[in-house]
Amino acid sequence: MSINLWALPKINPLKQLLLALHERLGPGAFALLEQKDGPRALTLCHPEQPGLQAYIHVHGQEARHFGLHLEYPAQDGLPPAVEIHEGLSRQQMLEALEIHFAPLPETVA
Repeated sequence: MSINLWALPKINPLKQLLLALHERLGPGAFALLEQKDGPRALTLCHPEQPGLQAYIHVHGQEARHFGLHLEYPAQDGLPPAVEIHEGLSRQQMLEALEIHFAPLPETVA
């Protein structure tokens, strides 16, 4: 990620989560989508598969907890899917996002 996290118009818990995620997954593991989510939410995507997204927010959450909507692209004739989690701690968020944005497996031709 080549952006200055601290310059983002997001609240500090989201900035801290992004920094921890970047440190955990390494550069290029996810991309921040430029959407108008406001200061209390953000949307990430997988750089190789933009339909694989994560919407992260603090709306309606207890202090130091997050809401997470994991979005999966349409596949094999099925519509896109969304998996919703509420009240996740920072550690739970990092674990869920680490799985969601794991590198895609190599396909054998």
